[in-house]
Amino acid sequence: MRNYILALTLLALGCTPSQPPIIESITPVGSWRMSLFLGPDTLETDVTITDSLHFMFHNAAEVIKTSKASYQNDSIFVEMPVFHSYFLLHQNNQDEIIGKWFNPGKSPEYQIPVSFNRVVAHSELPNTADTLKYAVTFSENTEDAYPAVGLFLTQNNRISGTFLTETGDYRYLEGAILGNKWKFQCFDGSHAFLFTATHNGDSLINGTFYSGNHWYEPWKGNIDSAATLRNPYSLTYLTDESDFSFNAMNLDGEIIEFNPSTNKGKVTIVQIFGSWCPNCLDESLFYKQLYASYHDQGLEIVPVAFEKGDDFSSNVNRLRKYASDLNLPFSSYLGGKASKVEASKIFPMLNAISSFPTTIFLDKSGTVRRIHTGFYGPGTGTHYERFISDTRSFIEVLLNEEAL
Repeated sequence: MRNYILALTLLALGCTPSQPPIIESITPVGSWRMSLFLGPDTLETDVTITDSLHFMFHNAAEVIKTSKASYQNDSIFVEMPVFHSYFLLHQNNQDEIIGKWFNPGKSPEYQIPVSFNRVVAHSELPNTADTLKYAVTFSENTEDAYPAVGLFLTQNNRISGTFLTETGDYRYLEGAILGNKWKFQCFDGSHAFLFTATHNGDSLINGTFYSGNHWYEPWKGNIDSAATLRNPYSLTYLTDESDFSFNAMNLDGEIIEFNPSTNKGKVTIVQIFGSWCPNCLDESLFYKQLYASYHDQGLEIVPVAFEKGDDFSSNVNRLRKYASDLNLPFSSYLGGKASKVEASKIFPMLNAISSFPTTIFLDKSGTVRRIHTGFYGPGTGTHYERFISDTRSFIEVLLNEEAL
């Protein structure tokens, strides 16, 4: 499997370095193709390394820029923003960099071999324009089966798009068409998604979906211009008509009770999310825009996080870094462990929390007026634009109402 395996054994495989020295000079400036070796197949995405030593990962219309690279034990250390994953790399020569990607958010030992090889400059592919729409099923004929809608734009031998599901979207996907084989992927620092399928007339068959090296499931799809999913406002609902209230912990460790009088006279968005969740990141960036537009008119946003770690201090540090990286103007609260079951315990008045994120819209009297499950981010094109327009209009309606 090429000669990178021997070199990998020379890399430091310890914990994330603390304050490593800044690299003063580095040779790998330019355009590269990153290959993550997931086992049966390889996720490939374009990366640009700038002369200011930032790594820029390209996912269709999305570009993720890292902080400045540094050295750790003679290896190149690259930290991904927001999601706390990182690379330890070694440059073999002018045209090859090898190493591993570590994602402690999955587990302390989670790592995937990676290589970077020089390519010509990255060329952008337009984001999905709903050119092709597929009715998709993942894990058919199993208890884990779920529907999706595939939205794809093909151009020459390239493809971009995403999948919509009832808990969110698979964000910016991009790849290549080789004969009748479709292969597309994304890498955002949290998820390493790789999809393949065989194109057969109006169908996509023998589909595979790999999430990192820990998850696999089959999928298939058929072209269907009317393909749709259930209304995201219908999936989570109140089962208890009493006043909406819950407890969460602020980042100083104090238990705070939220009830109809907490933000009396203001419109409130309660966001159930996790700092580890890319769909939540997309939603948080949109709520940042909403807050800037409507906070002075009486909009409050209350993010309640469910985190993967058990240590309070570590969770607080993650949430503070999340807010800092995204420059969020509102404070987060800690609801508990990253579990839909645990989240449902905090919000027992709901039928269930089935997705991170889930958002609850409250009017000026603290009454629940709308609940939205999942989030369709900017990678979904018109679906995202519709949600933005609809949500802004709804917030304006609530702001113009009188509190009871």
